Formats: sequence, structure tokens, C-alpha cells
Amino acid sequence: MQRVYGRFIISNYDNAYNLLHNYSQFVLYSNSSSTDDFANYLVNSLGFSDKKAINTSTKLSKYKKVNDFSFSANAISVVNLFKNHGFADTHIEKIVCVYPRLLTFRADKTIRPKLGFLQNQGISGLDLIRVISTNPMILGCGVQSRILPVIQILKDILGCDAHVVSVMKRLHHRNFPGVIYNLWLNVELLKTYGISIESIRKHLVQQPSAFLRNQDVIKDIVIRVEKKLGIVPGSDKFLHGFQLLSGFSEATIDSKLDFLMNELGYDPAHLMSCSGLLTCSLEKRLVPRHNVLLILKAKGLLKKNPAFYRAVCMSESRFVSTFVLPFKEVHQVYADHTGCNVMTLIQKRTDELQ
Repeated sequence: MQRVYGRFIISNYDNAYNLLHNYSQFVLYSNSSSTDDFANYLVNSLGFSDKKAINTSTKLSKYKKVNDFSFSANAISVVNLFKNHGFADTHIEKIVCVYPRLLTFRADKTIRPKLGFLQNQGISGLDLIRVISTNPMILGCGVQSRILPVIQILKDILGCDAHVVSVMKRLHHRNFPGVIYNLWLNVELLKTYGISIESIRKHLVQQPSAFLRNQDVIKDIVIRVEKKLGIVPGSDKFLHGFQLLSGFSEATIDSKLDFLMNELGYDPAHLMSCSGLLTCSLEKRLVPRHNVLLILKAKGLLKKNPAFYRAVCMSESRFVSTFVLPFKEVHQVYADHTGCNVMTLIQKRTDELQ
């Protein structure tokens, strides 16, 4: 049996009870001494922190009077809709913090049809929760004008629904439809360099953010991969190099390449087989560990000379316990580079020997 509460149609008594129960909570907070009643509702019903609740309530006040009955009832119906689709309070908190205006949307007229459309496109269950939690702004887009074209572009690029879902779960951007169109332009650009769509798909699923820059940046990265890593477009390793360079500024990459290639003698092919080196901090990891190993080798303190890449990939605690603590000759050098305290290193060594 349906019941009508103002604009809201409640399909059964349970839903009516939930709506009235939640609203009674809101009224309770409204009767408190708080200056921001809706913020109290967010804290007590959805687990918001005080700071997040106040920020969200302030943003919403630009669109609605957040303490009005009509707004609170609408917001509660939106929250209940998400819960009925399996969203936990933590998911709803994330969604509302990113896109608070969503609470002003009509649950049944605006949000439910879009959730249904996404489900019909193969995005359901936990995948739907992840996609919406990552990109709640998609619910502010028109189905035919923006959501459908976005999904169609992704299907054309990626070739299968599973890859579409994977990419949508990992892309977070306030202008989600806009970046997808930009992605399509960049894929077309990379194809003109002789890069196969199969290779693009593989790397796009792994690291979609690398392909979202504007075209001028993409062109610059392509040039840098060929010039600085010696990898020509179309080769199997080209997009691997592309992803590496896209994650850092040109100055950062240049300083790392200068150190690894000019000081340590790595050639581009070797670098690509040890690509993790380029993801490490130059000042905090590469240089300190290189200098420690250099001193230990020079003084003949190591029984075996470890590969630099292996030493760099060690956790901080393992590297310190293996190559720093046992050798007082490198305590000060390591402390100077990393900012740690020499006495702390000595105490750690003493504790290990006891």
C-alpha cells in the first residue's frame, strides 16, 4: 500500500516508518542548542566528523535552507535510496562530502533512474557502489546527453564491459564526462604514433590517469620517452616508459635520469628493466642508499656486493638493519642524508646485540 507524504510516495509501511524515524532524529537535533542542526544530523546519522558535517552543511546552504522540512525529508530519502542499493554509511559520507548537492536531488525522479541505467549497462552490486563513490558527479549528468556517450566512448576504447567498469572505478574527476572525451582524443593521438589499440587498452586499465592529460602534455611525454629513454613509439616498452614519465614533472625525471644514467651508468634498456628506480625519491632513497653502499664497498665491509636495485627496493627498516646498523662507518652519512638521529641508530644497534 502506498502512502503520500507531501511530494514523497512511500511504497509500504516499512519505508514510511524509516522516513518518519529519520526525520524524527532530525527534529531532535533541531531542538538542540547547536547552531547547525543539519550538521548534527550528518554527525549522528551518517558518522560524519564535526568538521566535515559543518563544511557539507555550509555548502548545501547555498542551494537550500538545510533546516527546512522539505529539504530534510528529501535528503533522508536520498540517503535511504543509497542504503537500499547496498551503500554503507562510509560510502554515503564520501559521496556527500565530494558532491553535497546530491542531497538536493529528487531520489526517485533524478537519482534512481540513473542508478538503474548504470545497472543495465553492467555496472551493478559492488561495482556500482565503487563507481558512484569514486565519481558521484556522474549522477548530476543527463543520461542521454552525457552518461550514455561516456560509457559508449569507454566501450569503444576498451572493447569489453569488464574493462569499462575497471576504469570507471579508478577515475576520480569532477568533470568526469569531460576527461573521458579528452581520453578519447589522447587514444586517437597515440594511435597516430603507431601504438596499437591492444597495447593502449592494457596500459589504460592499469593506470588510466596517465592518459587524461591535455594533448600538448601527451605529445611532450611522447617526445621525452623517445629522447630520454631511447624508446621509439610502437615498441612494446613505449607505453611503459610513457606511464613512468607521466607521473612526474620533467624536472624530477631529469634529475633522476641524470643520477641513474650519468653517475651510476645505467643505460635506458637497463632502466626499463628496473623501472622501480624511477619511482623512488632521489633525495630520500636513491642517493642515501647509493652513498652507504659506496662506503661499505670501498672499505671492504661487505662479503657480497648487493645489486643497487635490490637494495633500493628494500623496506626502510630492512635496509637500515642490513646495511646501516651493523656498520658505524655509515651511521653519520646515513643520518645526514635522511635526517635521522645518529644516537637513535646506535641505540637500535645496541638493542639488537643484547
